[in-house]
Amino acid sequence: MKQKILFCLLVAMLPIMAVAADFEVDGLYYDYDLETMEATVVRPDNGTTYEGDFVVPATVTYGRFTFTVTKIGAKSFGGDTDSVFKKLKSVKLPNTITEIGEAAFEGTGIEEMVIPNSVTTIGQGAFSYTQLLKSINLPENPVELDRGAFDNMGAKTIRIPDTWTELYCNFDYCAMDTLIVGKNIPVLSGFFYCPNLKVIEFAEGSTLREIADDAFKKCGSLESFDFPKTCSLIGKNAFRECGFKTVIIPAQITKLNQGAFASCKSLTNIVIEDADETMYIHAFDSSYPERIYVGRNLDGVGFSCYPTKLNTFFFGAKVTDARLGLGSVTSFTKIIALMPNPAEVPCEFSSTTYSKATLYVPKGMVDAYGEAEGWKKFFFIEEKTDDHKLSGTLGMLNLKEDGYTVMGPKLTADIIVKNEGTQKYDK
Repeated sequence: MKQKILFCLLVAMLPIMAVAADFEVDGLYYDYDLETMEATVVRPDNGTTYEGDFVVPATVTYGRFTFTVTKIGAKSFGGDTDSVFKKLKSVKLPNTITEIGEAAFEGTGIEEMVIPNSVTTIGQGAFSYTQLLKSINLPENPVELDRGAFDNMGAKTIRIPDTWTELYCNFDYCAMDTLIVGKNIPVLSGFFYCPNLKVIEFAEGSTLREIADDAFKKCGSLESFDFPKTCSLIGKNAFRECGFKTVIIPAQITKLNQGAFASCKSLTNIVIEDADETMYIHAFDSSYPERIYVGRNLDGVGFSCYPTKLNTFFFGAKVTDARLGLGSVTSFTKIIALMPNPAEVPCEFSSTTYSKATLYVPKGMVDAYGEAEGWKKFFFIEEKTDDHKLSGTLGMLNLKEDGYTVMGPKLTADIIVKNEGTQKYDK
């Protein structure tokens, strides 16, 4: 009976003994597979770690056999934030590598990394905490990415290749200042708390549809964002606690989810461009804008921002419902309404706004607003004219002969707010 049990145990162990064993060549340690004739780089089996500079070969010969090196094993070069891994300075990978395992380079001191186009899988935390990393080239071919593959990297520029169609990993807590997004990324996510991020560029022909929840939350240096024309949704807390001074929401955006631009303490100007479609909004909690332009109907909670600094509000010609949660605001000094049929546009303001703020309306429409329900409560209604005392700078909004010019960072054209709606012209 004992002999039978021993025989069964030996049989069960044979596959393991046949396919894997450690060996060392030129300072690198490997596991091997005789069936596929492939080798995996692994951590030294003597309790040490890799130090200095390494070039991983495309093939490695041990005894009678030559193996193709296809994998960088889990926790092979790194695996922790312990300072001992910082002694690894560089690793060059061959074009035979198809997989980089979990935490393979985590916490290492590498300063540059070129990931070969042959790589198809990158494991969880593979390059996390590589804070000395100055540059990284991502593979051009589509890659299966595990969560947190690139967290806490030091690289200053991240370029997402055009060939990538999804981002399954995060680049959270990275030191990057520039992000370049490939044209085939439909949902952008995973850049939480990148405090140095200032520039985001999109490849020509971008197909971006959505900014995901928390995508750029706490990116305090981010002051501007040019939404691709295909983007229609901004997720919950997507830009919370960013450094925006002016936010311009283009016409194709249909939904601003809760807290999308919340707690942006430097935010002064909000521009929601003219559009026929109603937009859902619940976005500016705990922000302190001074001036807001709205060119379309809004649904949701409206502007639940701190009202203490809000002094100017513009309604575009396409607005048909001006009840935007402004009934508690007492700091308004100017309301500009460009709707051609005020009797059909309900509004709601505080008694202080009605008695203290001035309502400016298109030429020849003082009487129409003075007789319209809601609007007639304003004590002061005046025409906007070229020689009016408001002529000159109103921050982002300048009164011009043909309308109000809405100025914002990185705009390629002025937005002229006329009675008939928002139009653009080249500078």
